[in-house]
Amino acid sequence: MNSSGKQTIPRVVNYGATDDDDDEPSFADGGKSRRRSTMSNIRQSMVNIAEQTREALHSHTMSSLALCSSVLSMMYLLMSAFPYSGFMAMQLIPGLTHESAGTYAGILSGSFMIGRLFSAYPWGVICDRYGRKFVLLFSTASSAILMVAFGFSYSFPYAVCVRFFTGMCNGTMIAARVSVTELAKGNHDLEARGMGLVMSMVGFGMLIGPAIGGVLSEPVTQHPDVDFGAFEGVLLKFPFLLPNLIGALLSALATMQIIFSVEETLPEDKLRSPKHFVPDAMRWLGGLPSKAWKSLTSGRNSENESGGEYDAVDTTDDEDSESASIAEDLKIIESHHFGEVGDAVAMSTRSSRASFSAALHRPSRARSSLLSTLATLEEGAKKSFRDSVKSSGDETHASANISSLMANERVRECLTSYWCMTFASTAAGEVFPLFAMARSPGGLGVEETAIGVIGAGSGLLFCVCQYFIFAASMKRLGLHKTMVYSGFLSVTPAIFIPLSLLFNTKAGVMTYLSILNGIMLIFFSNWNAALTITQNRAVDPSERAKLNGLAAVGASVGRGGGPLFAGILVTLSYTSGIVPTAFGSILIYFVISAMGFGAFVLTSKLEDDEVITEDGSAQEK
Repeated sequence: MNSSGKQTIPRVVNYGATDDDDDEPSFADGGKSRRRSTMSNIRQSMVNIAEQTREALHSHTMSSLALCSSVLSMMYLLMSAFPYSGFMAMQLIPGLTHESAGTYAGILSGSFMIGRLFSAYPWGVICDRYGRKFVLLFSTASSAILMVAFGFSYSFPYAVCVRFFTGMCNGTMIAARVSVTELAKGNHDLEARGMGLVMSMVGFGMLIGPAIGGVLSEPVTQHPDVDFGAFEGVLLKFPFLLPNLIGALLSALATMQIIFSVEETLPEDKLRSPKHFVPDAMRWLGGLPSKAWKSLTSGRNSENESGGEYDAVDTTDDEDSESASIAEDLKIIESHHFGEVGDAVAMSTRSSRASFSAALHRPSRARSSLLSTLATLEEGAKKSFRDSVKSSGDETHASANISSLMANERVRECLTSYWCMTFASTAAGEVFPLFAMARSPGGLGVEETAIGVIGAGSGLLFCVCQYFIFAASMKRLGLHKTMVYSGFLSVTPAIFIPLSLLFNTKAGVMTYLSILNGIMLIFFSNWNAALTITQNRAVDPSERAKLNGLAAVGASVGRGGGPLFAGILVTLSYTSGIVPTAFGSILIYFVISAMGFGAFVLTSKLEDDEVITEDGSAQEK
């Protein structure tokens, strides 16, 4: 009530209302605004994630395709010489016959892998130092040049030397097998798909290589109706140039794809610029004599250096001793504070390890400040400490060598199985063209063209079926069973190849052999992919390049010795009289199948580290 006696009606002020009484309070509008902002941020985050996922998948796809091209070019240059190696030996060495050319054909075909034998492990080391991309580029570029040189072979020793150096300069498979696993970034499904795709190029190269090599070798003789014009004289003098020009083109295309598409998977902190490769190589070669001398005198020098170190410790002044003591106390107290005693003590000196308890309770001018610093900066110190331990672990993995890798039982079993199956498969691949060209009663007696057509038929079956069979078996059976079942069907069915001699028509023979060879190559490729995944998972990521280099060493022995073994086996079976000539092919393929079955037994002994889930899919234990 005011001074005039009238009652005053208090004014109610609604600070959250607008002029429109039906509107909601402003705090509700604020809540809606916040919800809209939150939903907008969520949608934007989802868009960003989707965009990053698309970019990552695109990068992975392009890198995988480039890896496929590099592996295909390597397998082509390896396998394209198989159908014509015997004919090339006959052309370069006068006096050889179809039955006696087997040994020389094996030497010519196997020289590539003998070259890889000497460089496979060094390529693994180079891969860990200069990057996977550098190894791929060097390998494909050098292959393009050396394939042209091989096409111009004018003597048998020259041809063998060129093939040898082609193999020595090639580290494609080492870098490709490591890159496939690392590009997946821990995604096992993506790893399986990438490995299946890249390893399919091994089988595809094993098929198109012999097919193209067989059809295009000696083109003037095999295709008399074709007018080669001005090139006819060159092709008569160098009848095996054309398939090698195709191989050089494939290698050049792979080189371009690697330059523009392949993602480097070696961490930047471990990557050394490739521009240092040549100076480093020259410095390493120049330092070999001094390293040899130091290794001879290392024992005496080590004793002298050890004595010097102890003398220096004994003559250190009090201030330096106190500083060293404080530093050691910091390591030990930090270790004790974070509950990681073992790692820190392992990094301290012998005296600190012996006096661990004393260091924890030693009165020191720095004691209180150390504990205060640790309490204040616990999180930062803990992170730094763990990073130092991780860095130490990475250095340990980086220093892995052949003996430490072979000490791993699973690695040893994988490598043994890989080497044996590779030897058997390579021998089977070399035996087939020699069996097909043999004109004795136990051979087919066909020319390069027919061998090439059989390879093309196998290639068609391979292209249609391989990836789908691998993907389905990985999904339904898991990694281990895919590897075991594929291992059984990789080489063992070769025992049925001599049955082709019972067919009455050439078309029947070619169809039967195309299907049988296609089946073996499909499952060899699947086995190779599954075993590679198993092998890469058996070691730390920092050891994979060296492991694959070591694997390539044994594979080089298998792929180099396989053709030589096959050539000797064919020659003995048809000419030595051990068995009647008509049964020579049975002896040949019985031996080959027995080797394949032995490799299968080794594969089946590998432990299964997967479990089958309720939905039927396989997961790692």
